[in-house]
Amino acid sequence: MEVKTDYEISRIELESSFHFPKNDEVTDAMAPLITAKRSSDSSSILIRAIVFVPTGSTDVFLGEPTVINDIVTYFVTFNKVGTLFYGFEMYYLETHYTKNVERIDQVAFFLHDDDPRTSRGTVTTVQTS
Repeated sequence: MEVKTDYEISRIELESSFHFPKNDEVTDAMAPLITAKRSSDSSSILIRAIVFVPTGSTDVFLGEPTVINDIVTYFVTFNKVGTLFYGFEMYYLETHYTKNVERIDQVAFFLHDDDPRTSRGTVTTVQTS
C-alpha cells in the first residue's frame, strides 16, 4: 500500500497483517499509540507514533501537523473498505517537532475516515528529558 505523506512514515513490515481471531467482529478502529519527549535543551520534541490502518484501506495520507490550542495535532486520513475490521497494517512515524516548542505541552494523533466509528484519536502529554 502506498502512503501519501508530507512527513516520513513507514509501514512496519510484518510477515502478515495484525489480525483479530476470525470469530471476532470488530467494528471500531484502534487508537494510535504515541510518545512525545522534549529534548534536554528544549529545542525540539521527539514524537513517535504507531497508527493502525485497517487492512485494505486506500488513500492513506499523513498531513502536515497543525497546532490547535497549543497541541501539535496530526491527522492520518484513509478510506476504509467494508464495515468490519479483520486486520490492521501498522505504520510508524518518528519526527523532531521544532516550531514554538516552548508552547507545546501535548501531542495528538487522529485517524480519520468518513465513518465516525472508524475514526479514533490519542492525546499524550509531552514528557521532559
